[in-house]
Amino acid sequence: MSESCHYLSNRCPTALRVGVLLTLAAVATGCDGTEATSVRYEVTFVANWNDSTQPYDNFPSNPHFSPLVAAVHSSDVGFWKLGDTASHGIESMAETGSTGLLAEEIRAHEPESVLQLTLRSIVQSPGSDEFEVEVDERFSLVTFVTMLGPSPDWFAGVTSRSLMDAGGAWVESLEIPLYPLDAGTDSGPSYNSRDEDTSPPEGISSIRNQSPFSDNPVAFLSFDLVTDG
Repeated sequence: MSESCHYLSNRCPTALRVGVLLTLAAVATGCDGTEATSVRYEVTFVANWNDSTQPYDNFPSNPHFSPLVAAVHSSDVGFWKLGDTASHGIESMAETGSTGLLAEEIRAHEPESVLQLTLRSIVQSPGSDEFEVEVDERFSLVTFVTMLGPSPDWFAGVTSRSLMDAGGAWVESLEIPLYPLDAGTDSGPSYNSRDEDTSPPEGISSIRNQSPFSDNPVAFLSFDLVTDG
């Protein structure tokens, strides 16, 4: 088995937690001290990474995405950004698929800046997964990541994406195409490359339309406002 997929081994026992949903019990408050109005979104992840959408040689025989990580947070904190050096948690997720370190980094900001952390399971590609998140006026941003497996340090995700529009209203529906990203921590050039640490690490970058990827998305992430009744 490739080193890039060893999150399936005993070295990463927390990576296979299925459907873990951690929601703070404390009630979030708005800037004026009143209770913040919360809403729920159904989140759908659709894997689109296959040998038709990414038609290059040596496409892996078992394309999949590592356990999904989603955090609902405020603007006081961020967990990754294009051009920045990856944190240890992002590096571990992107290289091994393990969610443990990243989950610790996110939980370190509860309850002041993080409202909810959701950990999901592996998604085969093609494949999909659905779950819900709760947001409010203060905690209106979502960060999402998942590793492309097998790969050296490639992942997909969104960072600090607001679910409010410019006028401060909740968006009813949002679909985001996800393109491959390079964590900048491993210099392997292909899916099953041996570990090759990048020293010093480089900034997180897009590898859209760079070999072995085409200009097509590797996945789609959608948010649909849940209306009760």
